[in-house]
Amino acid sequence: MATIAVDVGQSGTRSLAVTAGEPRSGGAGGYWSDAAEVTVLTAVGSVAAPGEHEIGIGLTGYHRTADAPERIAAALAAAGYRGAVTVADDAVTAHLGAFGGGPGVVISAGTGAVVLHSDGRRATRVDGLGHEWGDRGSAYWVGRAALRDALLEEEGGPASGQESLLLVAAHGRLGDDLRRRVEVAPPAVDEVAAFARVVAETARSGDPVAEGILAGAGAELARSVGLALGGSAHEAPVEVCLVGGLAAAGPGLTESLADALPARCRLVDALGDALDGALLLTRRHPDAYGELLVRFAIDDRGAIQRGGRER
Repeated sequence: MATIAVDVGQSGTRSLAVTAGEPRSGGAGGYWSDAAEVTVLTAVGSVAAPGEHEIGIGLTGYHRTADAPERIAAALAAAGYRGAVTVADDAVTAHLGAFGGGPGVVISAGTGAVVLHSDGRRATRVDGLGHEWGDRGSAYWVGRAALRDALLEEEGGPASGQESLLLVAAHGRLGDDLRRRVEVAPPAVDEVAAFARVVAETARSGDPVAEGILAGAGAELARSVGLALGGSAHEAPVEVCLVGGLAAAGPGLTESLADALPARCRLVDALGDALDGALLLTRRHPDAYGELLVRFAIDDRGAIQRGGRER
């Protein structure tokens, strides 16, 4: 029997199986490349054969498809997997990984962005609304802001050799006619989010436009932290962790974030990541997360139980 962790993100999925202390890593495409159950089944299959296992899954888009956890459990059962399966919002696994099950606020800023505060009794989730309506301060938010600035500059017709660093980088990635590219074949979400790395590199070179975009992202993430803390009944100090791909953007982001956080907050390093959290999900029963997770049991016949009821 293995303990299996799965971290399903928008741009990619990671999985880990631990058997007798020996880890095995695998993965699959992002959530949007396939249905959630196909993505999870591929990721689990890359690290463990069907059989009796304990499986913890952090799922981006947990709230967007109401029956996704049920479909995941059904797909695992149909493929021959048995045992305990816990499916949680990826903000939960990020929080578990960051604080090892303790209290605090985690900011998960990758392709998307979501903030989760838990004091050990209840949890409050902010954003995670997707690139069209939310994901404020995410890698997509950063990449889109930079590409919009580059597009505006291109339309202004800069003289040859006078283009900004971001416009040059945008042309290198998307072609010499950004307007035409956007009209004919708009870049995909993960392609836009990937441009955030260029923004971070450009900011480290001292480019003021890139620095301003990262500072804006930090302020947006801090605003979400404030919203997540809004219902807190006391003013005790709160630890805040920034995790996800955007955490590597550098001081242009982290300094702005730290400056804009509520006064009682302190930015600290995470103990682990969302995959670590998914592994913890198999060992803990964190009731504080409430409806942000659901548990199933798949018996030897492949029947699925949720909340004690056979489905």
